[in-house]
Amino acid sequence: MSEKERFEIILEDINGKIDLLVEGHRSLNEKVDRVVQQLRDEMRQMRKELQAEMIGMRDGLRKEMKEMGDELRKEFRSEMKKMGDEL
Repeated sequence: MSEKERFEIILEDINGKIDLLVEGHRSLNEKVDRVVQQLRDEMRQMRKELQAEMIGMRDGLRKEMKEMGDELRKEFRSEMKKMGDEL
């Protein structure tokens, strides 16, 4: 076997290994892209859920504040009436 033939065999082997490496790299990139997309989707879903929960809490607090305001006004009017009756 000549030196040239040995060199060609080695080059073919190296080329095959490089092809495998490139294919592995491509597969890994695709997997990373899928995972990134899944994470983005999960984050969007969590954001929607958190927004809905915050809106619910806000609405609940608004309702409580309105009820407290109504109660305070009622008590204030009652106290004012008592003071007016005493005078």
